[in-house]
Amino acid sequence: MRTDFERIAIINRGEPAIRFIRAVRQFNREFQTGLKTIVLFTAPDRHARFIQEADEAVNIGEATFFDSRAGQRKPAYVDHDRVKRALQESRADAVWVGWGFVSESPEFAELCTRLGLAFIGPTSDTMELLWNKISSKRLAEQA
Repeated sequence: MRTDFERIAIINRGEPAIRFIRAVRQFNREFQTGLKTIVLFTAPDRHARFIQEADEAVNIGEATFFDSRAGQRKPAYVDHDRVKRALQESRADAVWVGWGFVSESPEFAELCTRLGLAFIGPTSDTMELLWNKISSKRLAEQA
């Protein structure tokens, strides 16, 4: 995993994003670093506190999109094409997803790897292993 990053994109919202932003600020103070936080946000959140707390923000558009393959609306954060464009626009070199939809997506972790971004979290292989209850149970038994 890369550890030489300076610009961290945050793909989460609300309190999780605020907690991470504050942790980065504290890290910067303690270690005299200059990590920047960039939140990706949707239009309904444009006035939210987590956007005000971040160093920068990138609007990814409406909160949901219609996934024609699934035949239903889904959260914008799982639209990898939209998020990929926002990550490139943000000039991020690392990504933090916290918890929720995106944090459980091995495909998203793999996208970050393909884009050359440090994914702050488990590898896509680890997610694949733990996603399946049977394989994760076997892993726990082996440990």
